[in-house]
Amino acid sequence: MYLRIIGSAPGESVVIVFDCGSVITIDCCQSAGRNHTLDALNDLGVDPRKVIYNIITHFHDDHIKGAADLINHCPNSKVVIPDAWTEDVFKMFVATVSDDTSLARVSVTKEIEKIFNVLQGHKGRLFTVSELTSLYPPPAYSHSTTESLIVLTPTAARKAKFLSSLAADIEDGEAAAYAFCESNKNWTSICCVLRYGGKYIFLGGDVENFGPDYDLTSIHKNHLQSVAQYELVKLPHHGSSTSFCDELRDLIHSNNTIVALTPYPRGHKALPSLETVAYLHGVENVYVLAGQKVKTPRNQRMRRSSLVIDPVPKYRPGVLDFMDGQVDAKLCEGLESYIQSRSSN
Repeated sequence: MYLRIIGSAPGESVVIVFDCGSVITIDCCQSAGRNHTLDALNDLGVDPRKVIYNIITHFHDDHIKGAADLINHCPNSKVVIPDAWTEDVFKMFVATVSDDTSLARVSVTKEIEKIFNVLQGHKGRLFTVSELTSLYPPPAYSHSTTESLIVLTPTAARKAKFLSSLAADIEDGEAAAYAFCESNKNWTSICCVLRYGGKYIFLGGDVENFGPDYDLTSIHKNHLQSVAQYELVKLPHHGSSTSFCDELRDLIHSNNTIVALTPYPRGHKALPSLETVAYLHGVENVYVLAGQKVKTPRNQRMRRSSLVIDPVPKYRPGVLDFMDGQVDAKLCEGLESYIQSRSSN
């Protein structure tokens, strides 16, 4: 089994190549018109026809930019989305699976609309998932592999809340208010546990830890009690404090666990933060997939009066390749040095 984590442009993606040759992608990373997830498939020599799932953990741009092109390049894949939704995603979903062309398909990002445009012509490719959905192994290999990929969130409690609220609103005649929908896409994010040969990898999506029946604490108590440690953790939500969880931290061993962080450098509070340093105190193998901006050559810059205006910057993403406990990291930094360098810029 071979795994590649890509980020941050800002954006992130994961490519998993299983021993049987099947491939699963998680999210999509694109910047300045360059689809880094498609580039990774090419770099790894992957036949796009071998991709069995394109997983979309949730519908934020830093996870889905370029996903429509990725899906179009993988003709045999199912498109995996969470089955608890925010209002805009729910409207897009219903309008896509329905034959009623009068339904509104309003979205807050263009990429959501592009993805559902692809699915509208191929409704059979859509696959909604929640807690304990098995994505691997496929049926043909179910008895001949030691590898598995299991969805852990959205939790059953999150899905039940969504559906019960929908049912109550329909009964009250208030479904048009969409009060049953979640308000935060991160709360519906898919996260997965990957098992290979008795070892475990945690792929955290953008899960945040907000309730006793939801998300990280719940899934670790309910399903991961037998896990002694993780070989690798893709820390949820860019390493934000809202995704910290004692049960997850207990499985991150100081010397043996590899932790990958895909930073989010935008907004009023860039991630990861100093709180992340405290959370991961003592962990030796932490990689921040910082990436690197590619400066525009002076002769390609646009000049307007005395100002120099650059086009959207190109970006080389950070890359972490993992196989049999071995790591090959490119354009990655240590956590503390990354935060220090960010503070000085």
